[in-house]
Amino acid sequence: MKQNLTARLIFILFTYLVGSMGVAQDSPKREMRGVWVATVLNIDWPSRPGLNARQQQKEIDQLLDEFKSLNLNAVFLQIRPVSDAIYRSNYEPWSQYLSGVQGEAPNPLYDPLDYFIEGCHNRGMELHAWMNPFRVKQKPEDKLVEGHIFEQHPDWGWQYGTKTYLDPGIPAVRDFLSEIVKDVVIRYDVDGIHFDDYFYPYPIPGEEIPDSVSFEKYNNGYSIDRISDWRRNNVDEFIFKINRDIKDIKPWVQFGVSPFGVWRNKQDDPDGSDTNAGTTAYDGLYSDVIKWIRLGWVDYLVPQIYWQFDHPKADFKTLADWWGEHAFNRNMFIGHGLYRLTQEGADEAWKNPVEFPRQIRYVRKNPDLKGSIWFSSSRFFNETIGFTQFLKNAYYRNKALMPEIKWIKGDEPFTPVNIQARKVKDNNVLLKWDKPFVKEGFSEPKFYVIYRCKNGERIDINDPKYIYDVVKHPEYLIKIPFFKLKKEEYIYRITTIDRLNSESELSNPVVINQ
Repeated sequence: MKQNLTARLIFILFTYLVGSMGVAQDSPKREMRGVWVATVLNIDWPSRPGLNARQQQKEIDQLLDEFKSLNLNAVFLQIRPVSDAIYRSNYEPWSQYLSGVQGEAPNPLYDPLDYFIEGCHNRGMELHAWMNPFRVKQKPEDKLVEGHIFEQHPDWGWQYGTKTYLDPGIPAVRDFLSEIVKDVVIRYDVDGIHFDDYFYPYPIPGEEIPDSVSFEKYNNGYSIDRISDWRRNNVDEFIFKINRDIKDIKPWVQFGVSPFGVWRNKQDDPDGSDTNAGTTAYDGLYSDVIKWIRLGWVDYLVPQIYWQFDHPKADFKTLADWWGEHAFNRNMFIGHGLYRLTQEGADEAWKNPVEFPRQIRYVRKNPDLKGSIWFSSSRFFNETIGFTQFLKNAYYRNKALMPEIKWIKGDEPFTPVNIQARKVKDNNVLLKWDKPFVKEGFSEPKFYVIYRCKNGERIDINDPKYIYDVVKHPEYLIKIPFFKLKKEEYIYRITTIDRLNSESELSNPVVINQ
């Protein structure tokens, strides 16, 4: 307890110092600031199974309000934790992590994914639908509801360790998962589809993956001594198909993967990182993620660099540099293990209050790295050394827009027009503007950015300190204290953000006395 108090006091002092040095002014205007919301095992949301719909929605609102206050701009919601659904699926049962019983809908009935999407968009944040593709059961005794796809096709997978998985080597499995992704992209206004690091399972010493039957049937000419290459090819085909299917439906929906933090060690491949990881994405999980980003099969990667600076086997600096060198003109974000702050038995390095601030600064120094995603959301509430408050007061003090999707070409977004301001109830002012008439597509407004400065100043569109808010709808309520001795005039100007995160020019100004 005393140690935690000491660490918190150090963090408060550090926060004051960096704030006084103008760190917030050095923050980029465009930067991924994302957070993973894990539903498996109720890690983040809902806090426990069995909450009614109103309680679940209240927790969602609390989460999203906190993310908004932190100036985060993207939520990665796990909508498919174990071959089930945190949404109204046309293919799979409701998740047990909602009600406690697989197949049981929220009560009263509502769609959590819809609720999250609307909540995120109304707060100016993106929503990426995070799916774990191949996991079926966390433990053998988990019950599957009658009619579950694995009950219909028990030959589609196998148990490895204590978990059960769909087999990536079976074409019908890959086709089934593709249909699930397409269903979500068609029916929901998601900003992205997101896979984590689990393709083939993490290796268990002394235990072979039991895929000999599927190899014999679907080996496509691979010999048994090349079964590793065959497995990687299975995952390659899956990733290629998912990306193609998404882009055929809604080309602006991003597709991203969050791989294990080490692709390959240099000792095994001259193109690998100067690390000594026991497991790698390529050799252990059969995921050639560098091939995927090099060939344009994914829009972004989020390597999970859950280690600290100077880690003896996987140094943060070494890995951040290596991944930046392999961005191939796509968006490369860094995944940070916020859970380390409260992990039992964690390395002493995580008790150092400057570890994560140092990581943020290092990511920002590298122009090939476009921001950070934090695992996971509950840690923002449970951490003990004041890091959340630090983000609010220093590095995330200003808002940030999402990085652009530059490799997809669209039309220039329309500048908002007909800006009007009128007084409404309680002395507040309603700011409104016209929404451009465009068909669904790249140019459709995703968000509007409201800029503000004092009358007499000039808004610099490249400086994030002038971003007042980011909103979904073409109106904004400016709340003005009823009793204010001295009012000031502010200039407001607005831009449009389109589906590719491109920004229009500034609108004409409107002056409001408030």
